[in-house]
Amino acid sequence: AVIGLATSAHMLMAGRVTGISGIVRGAFISRVHDRAWRSSFLGGMLGGGSALALVEPQMFSAIGAAASQSPQLAAASVLASGALVGYGTQLGNGCTSGHGVCGLPRRSLRSLVAVSTFMGTGVATAVAKNHVPAIHDLLFVQSGAESASLMAQVIPFGPGWAALASGALLSHAVMQQSSSWRAAQERIRAQSNENGECEYKSCKDVPAHAVMGMGPTAPDTKTTVLGAYACGATFAGGLGLSGMLDTAKVGGFLDVMGDWDPSLACVMGGAVSVNLVTFAMIMRRESPLCRATWSLPTRSDLTSPLVVGSALFGVGWGMGSLCPGPGLVFLATGSAYAGVWTAGLLAGMKLHDATSKPAAAAAAAAAAAA
Repeated sequence: AVIGLATSAHMLMAGRVTGISGIVRGAFISRVHDRAWRSSFLGGMLGGGSALALVEPQMFSAIGAAASQSPQLAAASVLASGALVGYGTQLGNGCTSGHGVCGLPRRSLRSLVAVSTFMGTGVATAVAKNHVPAIHDLLFVQSGAESASLMAQVIPFGPGWAALASGALLSHAVMQQSSSWRAAQERIRAQSNENGECEYKSCKDVPAHAVMGMGPTAPDTKTTVLGAYACGATFAGGLGLSGMLDTAKVGGFLDVMGDWDPSLACVMGGAVSVNLVTFAMIMRRESPLCRATWSLPTRSDLTSPLVVGSALFGVGWGMGSLCPGPGLVFLATGSAYAGVWTAGLLAGMKLHDATSKPAAAAAAAAAAAA
């Protein structure tokens, strides 16, 4: 329910879905114009993760010496898991948060297809890695070498470094918001002068409603940037309370042929149930509380990239038992597992970005030639 409340609050405040993979891509890979709120949200997730790691470390997977007592994924498997999740979520336009927690309550058929697909491949992959000897031997470290696994390696003072990174992301977001806001005021003032109106003597005279009225390209207000931080921290807390930060628990949910733990089904079910009610109420508004327009997905077509991307995401999720939100919050522990997985996630996103742009350019050129 906490995850649902965090995503509903973000929807009410800023009119946006909380898709973690899209937030990461916009902040670090494609560097879109509205990076400020994205950086702030991710800062909130790290800040929330840092607090959890200090106060309730048992909410996370066993790391350090405790991790050496059980079979662990090899480093290459962890990296591949992150890369598959990164590439798959970009190709399929979403993950468990965007398609699941936020897409299903909006009654999106694309999200229903995506969730069904990545749940299916996630379960199949988890079953295969645990019960097919050849696949198990390929993905896991050799018996007796568990102490050398990534889960057993921990960076000292991990929560402290995460707290510093959280503060840095928030500070960067606030400065970026101020810069974007001033640039928008200057554009409005210049346009006024070009029209001969000379309505504003300086950019400071341009009112907030004029900037917010620029439509989807309008910069965020300080309220939406600071609110994104609070929503990110709350989202991280919800992941901790739900058990999503424990890879063993997630793996137990996906492996239906082993000692199955169905409790995590209530996590998405609870969040979706909350958002089914709150989203319907929120969308009756003419606009969000702190922005002039909604910024919601509009596509309704079912495409092969949607299915293939979701399938790849499910395979990566089943391998590493992490999806984008929990993976980023897990970083706050200082776990090498989380660090390598996140490096793979960003590499997969970058690979998709690098390969999709030439393909889009070639398609546009072909259309122009026709």
